[in-house]
Amino acid sequence: MLHIEYLIPIFALWHTITTEVRKYKHDHGVANNMVSAIHCVSYIAQYTNIPDRNYTIHVSIGYYIYDLLYLMYALYAKTTTQAKLYTIYVFHHVFASYILQ
Repeated sequence: MLHIEYLIPIFALWHTITTEVRKYKHDHGVANNMVSAIHCVSYIAQYTNIPDRNYTIHVSIGYYIYDLLYLMYALYAKTTTQAKLYTIYVFHHVFASYILQ
């Protein structure tokens, strides 16, 4: 079951991680890939070590929604030349969030 009250602090967590990575990596694509790698490692660590899968799923949904908002902003602001690729990522994130629920 999805708990909305868990997602706000998780959004803040991913925003903080993204902001800190972007201080050192000014290329947004590289920074976004590094945050994605951090999510993957944290998911694997939580999935194997914490028996409560509910929190792990909420962290993943929070990441996917946070990244989805970033992708939609990039498409709306037209800050990318890879609109087709970002559109595919948007559908990927929506589908992944749906599966995790």
